[in-house]
Amino acid sequence: MTEVPSHSYSLSIDQRERLNQQIKHYITQSQAENTRRGYQSDWRHFSDWCKAQSVNHLPCSPETVAYYLSYLADRGYKVSTLQRRISSISMAHKTSGYPSPTEDPGLRT
Repeated sequence: MTEVPSHSYSLSIDQRERLNQQIKHYITQSQAENTRRGYQSDWRHFSDWCKAQSVNHLPCSPETVAYYLSYLADRGYKVSTLQRRISSISMAHKTSGYPSPTEDPGLRT
């Protein structure tokens, strides 16, 4: 078996910040403009709802997402809208360096 050489990647704080900005840029550019606008709108709606409920929006718990989705469903939002909101919440968490609450098995069910 061939041994894989180990490399040490020591990055300064400035280098890490630059890389984080590049990563966010690449993620942003990987989506169509309409998708980005939709995610931004969805995230704003979720954030505003969380503030009105006095709960954290970033990071948030799977329970918060479940309550939010129930709130939307009770008001007649379509399944496709709920799915996009889930994607928006997940993307916001991941791009901010948090695990996505939408991957919780209980919530997925």
